[in-house]
Amino acid sequence: MGSAFADSAGKRTVRENWDTPLLRYLHETYGFRYRYFGLPGEDCHDVRLWRDMIDEVIAFEVPAKKGVPTSTIVKLRSTLEGLNLPTYNAYYGAFESVVTSRLAFDGTPYKPSGIITLYNLDFCNRLDSKIPTPRGEELLRFAGIRQILLDQAEQNAEHQRPWFILMITVRHQMSLTGLSGIVHRPDVGADVASYVASCLAHVPLNADPATGQVKGQHAWAFKAGLFDLLRGYLKGPHIEALFFPLVKYIGKTESSPMLHWLLFCQFGRTQQHSPAFHPAGFLTDVCSLRADDQHNLVADCEPCENTTEPCTGSVAWFKQHSSRFVLPPTQAAAAHTP
Repeated sequence: MGSAFADSAGKRTVRENWDTPLLRYLHETYGFRYRYFGLPGEDCHDVRLWRDMIDEVIAFEVPAKKGVPTSTIVKLRSTLEGLNLPTYNAYYGAFESVVTSRLAFDGTPYKPSGIITLYNLDFCNRLDSKIPTPRGEELLRFAGIRQILLDQAEQNAEHQRPWFILMITVRHQMSLTGLSGIVHRPDVGADVASYVASCLAHVPLNADPATGQVKGQHAWAFKAGLFDLLRGYLKGPHIEALFFPLVKYIGKTESSPMLHWLLFCQFGRTQQHSPAFHPAGFLTDVCSLRADDQHNLVADCEPCENTTEPCTGSVAWFKQHSSRFVLPPTQAAAAHTP
C-alpha cells in the first residue's frame, strides 16, 4: 500500500471483518504469532489493528511523488517507532525492486532471514502497474511476488516454520491485453483453461474501448489468472495452500474497484510428491464475495461459480478445511496437558 493510498469503508470491512477474525482465531486457538511483511502505508492501519499478535514488522515504502521523496519512509518509520513493536525494519523503495535487487533505494541491503508468517501485499494499483526502481519504472510485480515465495521456500528448509498467510490486494483493473495474456498463457492449468472457456461462453471478456482497460468487471478472469500464477509460484512438493473466496470491494472512490485474495499455506508433509491446493474445485465451487460499506460480506458470485451455500466468514471457511493441515494443539488443550 503506497503513501497515496487512502482508507475506505470497503477496505475496513475486509480488514476488520474478513482478515482480522482469521488472524485472531489462529492466534487465540493455536497460539499463532505473526512476523509481518507488507506495505502498511504511512498510517499502518493493519499493523495497529494486529499489534498485539505481531512479533516483527518488515515494511516497504515508495518515494513520495511530490515534495521530498524520502518524506514517506520517514513518516512510516516514525509511525512504526511509535507503536513500540518488538522489532521492525522499514525499507525505502518499492518492495518488488528491493526483494529482486536485494537493495533498498538508500543502499540498505535486503537479505531474507527466517520464515514470514504473514504477508500483506496491499497494492493500491494494478497487477500490471509499473514499479519505481532506481533505473526508472519497470514491470516487476509478478517477479516480486514470485521472489518472496521462492525466498520463503528456501527459508523453510532451514528454519522449519511450517505455516504462513498470504494476502494480496490489487486494483480490479488491467489492460485487456495483459489480462487475456495471463488467462490464455500456453502453460495455464487445464482446470483454469476449462473455467475460462466456460465463463467466456457466458460473457465475453471486453474492455472500455476508450482506454483498453478491464475495470470493475470480469473478476472471474482476475481470479483465474492469479490462482494459476500463485500455484506456479508456490514451489516445492511439500506445500499445501487453502484459497479463500475472492473478495471484491470499492476503494476510496467508486472509480477504485479492488480485489482481495487470502491464502493459508503450510510446508511440511514430506510424503507428498507434489503441491496440494484446496479446495480442489476452487474456481467453480467457491462463490466470490463483496464487502460493502456497512461492514457486511455478501455473496456476489461470478459466472460459473456455485451459487449455493456461499461462505461469508473467513473463520468458518478455515474450519471447513482445517483437517487438511497439521495444526498444533489448541491453547485450551495445551493448558490441560500435565
